[in-house]
Amino acid sequence: MIKSINFLSIKKIKETVNFSLGTIIFFIQPMLWLIIFLFIKQQNHLVTLSHGKIRYVDFLVLGIFAWRMIAELMRSISYSISPEKQALRAIVTKPNGVKILFFSSLSASWVTGILIGAAILIAGKILFDFQTHIGSLILVLFILLLLFISHSGIAFIFLALTTINRGFTNVRYLLTTIFALFSGVFYPVALYPAPFNQLAYVLPFTQGLELLQETMLFNRISVNYTLLFTLIIESILLIVIGYLLYKKRIKKFI
Repeated sequence: MIKSINFLSIKKIKETVNFSLGTIIFFIQPMLWLIIFLFIKQQNHLVTLSHGKIRYVDFLVLGIFAWRMIAELMRSISYSISPEKQALRAIVTKPNGVKILFFSSLSASWVTGILIGAAILIAGKILFDFQTHIGSLILVLFILLLLFISHSGIAFIFLALTTINRGFTNVRYLLTTIFALFSGVFYPVALYPAPFNQLAYVLPFTQGLELLQETMLFNRISVNYTLLFTLIIESILLIVIGYLLYKKRIKKFI
């Protein structure tokens, strides 16, 4: 099963990053989100978060890094059933076929998300001299892992619903827009009016982004454990629900 997962994962990654015009656009598009903010580079604006003040450009680069990485991950998963049904049927009917398809989609989407994230961080360093102060690399990686797991679960839930009604495809675009507008990508959540400043913390993206801000911008080795434990619980629930719905719907879909 491991060999099959690796084979399908590599195949899907190659389809995404295939050294073509599409590959160039794949990397340039997220960088444009940074380029359009170049006008603020010389203004040295500061934003106040719960742990102190930081440069707005650092706040912005980290927010766009997390947002576009998760958006690309969810986009990649949403296209995991785009091949012909005959090809999918050949995989699913094999022993452990659903697991192979699920985990290959999962790993391929994570790799593409990481590539986008790396491109944004490099662009942020070049364009804005992005300054990060990581207190604990292990903690940062763990938070990113939770973000990946939780949003993979969300993506698989809506992928399963898409097999019922294609209209659910548009929900992914709505979700990634909500993440940007209500999760503190462009402005601190504390600036939002009530009750939106509280409702924002229902979203796992808001929880993960604030945890990343604590660990990557303020050199902290301890975090808000309420947010961390909430994100852990949500991640487990979302990925389990996503897998069960995906497993149930994929067989009916093909």
